[in-house]
Amino acid sequence: MNSYIKYNILNKISLNKIHYYCILENNFFIAYEIKKKILNFFLKKKLYHLIKIKITSNIDWNKIYREYQQKDIFKKKKLLLINIYIKKINNYILYTLKNILKYKNKNIILLLNFIKIQYKNNIIFFKKIIQLNKFLIIDCPYLTELETQIWIQEKIKKMNLNLTSKIIIFLSKIYKNNLLFLFKILEVLSLNSYDQIITMKHVKTILNKNITSNIKNWIFLLFSKQKIKAIKTLNLLKNTNYKISYLLRAIQNNLIYYLHINKNYIYKNHNIKIYKIFNILTKIEINNKKNKNNPLIWQYLKTLILLF
Repeated sequence: MNSYIKYNILNKISLNKIHYYCILENNFFIAYEIKKKILNFFLKKKLYHLIKIKITSNIDWNKIYREYQQKDIFKKKKLLLINIYIKKINNYILYTLKNILKYKNKNIILLLNFIKIQYKNNIIFFKKIIQLNKFLIIDCPYLTELETQIWIQEKIKKMNLNLTSKIIIFLSKIYKNNLLFLFKILEVLSLNSYDQIITMKHVKTILNKNITSNIKNWIFLLFSKQKIKAIKTLNLLKNTNYKISYLLRAIQNNLIYYLHINKNYIYKNHNIKIYKIFNILTKIEINNKKNKNNPLIWQYLKTLILLF
């Protein structure tokens, strides 16, 4: 068996024979689906219980040592999901894994989930991991337009949803970097397909409704100071190629209303902040008129979120 595979080959592999997995999570939704498949396979047997461990520093690896050393009082097998949040691969990880795997505990399934680590940039490291034991490395990269089209075809087949090749190409161009949103759109289309034929006009209408809903949600998050959620929603809007001019109008209209109902408090306490907000909005408008594809515009919008 090849110890390095792309995400779409997993269906052809018998999971029953593998105890060590290594997922490279660059595309969140694909990695989510892969983890779900592996977890469901082992947890449905009710012989395993899931233990999640987060690795952000070298000291966190001690948690895995403890799990290998401890015996479960209920004699259940363990499924260890290790989410690894590191910026760069280092030799300490390799050294630690070597020591952990010396225990050779057959009652433990080890699932390493590397966040934002690419195989092509760390080939030597992952080849060494493969040599340690029978690790299966599953690459979950961002998809090309063609790969997204194949992904859509697989999903709509399971949903019993008929879409023309024109619609599939259209969706793949817009959402190739946001499969979670694309999946939600396919689900909505599937629900609507029972009583009508899905046309391009119908697809665009549903997309516009969802985008409008996301705009309203983003404005709410912005003014309620939910910064992390606001940034995630902004990234979603960016991936849908939403027009900056519409976004600006929505911010400006809501900002005027916000200033009106809070004018006494704002004028006394937030003069500098309001000035900065209007200054950034002006910069966005100027840059948008010069070049609508300027990446600085989205950076300005993120700065705007942090100001609220």
